[in-house]
Amino acid sequence: MNKIVIFFNKHWLAVLIALFFGFLIVFPTLKIVLDLDSDFKGIYPIMSSDDELYYQAKVKKLTKDNNLGNVYIKDYNNLPYTNSVLAEWSLAKTANIFKISIPKLFAINDFILPAILFFAVYIFFIFLVRIKYYR
Repeated sequence: MNKIVIFFNKHWLAVLIALFFGFLIVFPTLKIVLDLDSDFKGIYPIMSSDDELYYQAKVKKLTKDNNLGNVYIKDYNNLPYTNSVLAEWSLAKTANIFKISIPKLFAINDFILPAILFFAVYIFFIFLVRIKYYR
C-alpha cells in the first residue's frame, strides 16, 4: 500500500491529466444535463453512436430477467446466445450492485474508462522506459 501512495505522489501530474481526459469525454453529457436543470427527465444524450442504445438495451435486459437472447426480437428469445456477453453482463451486475440506472452507469463509464486507459498507457510507457534504460 505504501508503494502505491509513493507512486501516486511521484506521478500526480499523470493522475491529473488522466482525470482531465475523463472529464473531457463526459463534459458534453454533463453540460446538456446541467443546462436542462429541472427540465431533465432522466434521458441521457447519446453522443457516440446509435450502438450505445443497443448496448444499453442489452444491459437493461440482463438486469431485468438475466436472459441473453436478442433484445428486439421476442421469438426465439430463450435460445442460447452465440456471442460473448461478458461486457454487458459485467455492466448489468455493476448496475445491480450499486443500484444505478443503465444510462447513468454509461455516463459514469464515459468518465472512468478513458481516465483508466490513459493511466494504463502511461504506466506501460513508464515500465517500458525503465526496462530500456536499466538493461
